[in-house]
Amino acid sequence: MRSRAGTGFGKTLVAILNQMLAADDSFTMIITPIKHIQSSHAESISSKYGLETVVINDETTRDEEFWRTKVHDLKKKQAGTARVFLVTAEQFFLCASGHLSQFGQMIRNTLFNRRLRLVVVDEAHFSHTAGLSRYGLEAFRPVYARLDKLKLRLPHVPWMAATATATIAIMKTIEMILLRPTPAFLSSVMIALHAFVSLVF
Repeated sequence: MRSRAGTGFGKTLVAILNQMLAADDSFTMIITPIKHIQSSHAESISSKYGLETVVINDETTRDEEFWRTKVHDLKKKQAGTARVFLVTAEQFFLCASGHLSQFGQMIRNTLFNRRLRLVVVDEAHFSHTAGLSRYGLEAFRPVYARLDKLKLRLPHVPWMAATATATIAIMKTIEMILLRPTPAFLSSVMIALHAFVSLVF
């Protein structure tokens, strides 16, 4: 589903409302490019909607108690208490030293990823503007162009792409990397042009 929605329209609110309808231990994963605003977003989601939200990036604690209680206890096969995860894209891929983050390992575990209700790529235009080499310059966030690899690992999960900066070229990249095959779209004419939210089932 594609919904044209400008800055401040609350594009990720669609995902949050979807999670609020859940009566099980499922969770929503929001991939965000800007680490320094993750904490404020997490606090906002928790306070406004009552959904425990956890930030996952390269500064996230490695404390075992945190991972068991908030994320998932793999030994006890017990869900953690968090229902929304704000994650930087780099967490899903090997770092320069060849290691995979703890969350990257977790998302590959069937016990954990079968709880995944929805993947949201916020600021999805990064798949084009940051993920691809442009004007002879190397991509500065190349993992954004590799999110299709993560999608292949999660064939049972719907994906949603949210952006307020969507030219025709950017939309084509988003559809190719994040939403294929057979995405469904929803458009709104009540807000600015060049913005959309896409959700594929």
